[in-house]
Amino acid sequence: MKRLIGKLSLFFLPVLLYFCVFIAFEPYNYFGIQKNNYTAQDQLIYRVRSFDSDPQNALILGDSRSAHFDLDLIEQITGRPFSTLAFGGAGQKEIIDLLEHALRQNPDIDTVYLEVSFYLLNENYDRDRISNIETVTHNPFAFLTNFNYHLEALNRLKMTLEGQYLGPEHETAEYTERDYTTADGRTLPHRRQLLTYLHNVYPNLSSDRDGLPYPLTRELTDDELFSLYDFLTDPARRDSSIYRISEEHLVRLEQTADYCQQHGIRLVFVLPPIADAMRELVCEPLGIDKAMQPVVERLRATGAEVRDFEWSDPPDFTEDLFFDGFHIDTERGLPLYTELLFGEET
Repeated sequence: MKRLIGKLSLFFLPVLLYFCVFIAFEPYNYFGIQKNNYTAQDQLIYRVRSFDSDPQNALILGDSRSAHFDLDLIEQITGRPFSTLAFGGAGQKEIIDLLEHALRQNPDIDTVYLEVSFYLLNENYDRDRISNIETVTHNPFAFLTNFNYHLEALNRLKMTLEGQYLGPEHETAEYTERDYTTADGRTLPHRRQLLTYLHNVYPNLSSDRDGLPYPLTRELTDDELFSLYDFLTDPARRDSSIYRISEEHLVRLEQTADYCQQHGIRLVFVLPPIADAMRELVCEPLGIDKAMQPVVERLRATGAEVRDFEWSDPPDFTEDLFFDGFHIDTERGLPLYTELLFGEET
């Protein structure tokens, strides 16, 4: 028997060692033993597990534009703690599904800030991962046997061995004259990083991209940046978008508002601000601004609060307060936006 146990131990030892490596490098800090895994805090699995273990009665939901709020600053402004289930890449359906999950976990929720935007309501942007996440967050075996998570852990191990940066991601940057001018002295209409970002977003909203180098696998040259600007401002391309509002998502938002009203939950629909360049070079030429007008009206008709910084009441934020077309600079702009959004709580 001892020999059998010894042989079995030798057999399972490599498996045990592998799972130790997996637990040490998986990107979600599922078991809470990683001390320096800063990026896990922005991941959906981590957020759901954190909420389920300590749910607050005030909740933030959205994609990456709502995921980087400083919860300590919000508590300082509002005088109450908030939880967040916002995460990068969230779809509108997933945001609503997460609210339903949160209400099952904590029926005492009384305040919800729920992000809505033209990008999330895009008919072609539809994701459905929440049911799987709910299973994984409460079933360690399901987590340990998920093949994709093992690939992600091995990739983090590879990056660690190569000395790549794995610290917290801060969407902030300092800009110089080089960001706004070309080598031969021409002035760019917007900083090069922002134009490149618009280049990457545009194909997700319109199929009309003939002449647009896509997908982008390199930095655009100065001449290509000017060509991109000409492309985005070409009057012939106005209203040529395949962009469509998802009626299914919009109806679920209306149903969510009705549920919250019936259960005494304060629901705030938040349309976050976008950079002027996004509005001028993408949204207006593609008719997205017109398509969103009836959406905002329908959201207001639900009786829920609507904080529309996207169209009706854009804040006076300069370009440098945005990290890119969507995301606000986490150091210079985000504290200002946090005060603007949550200041009315007091």
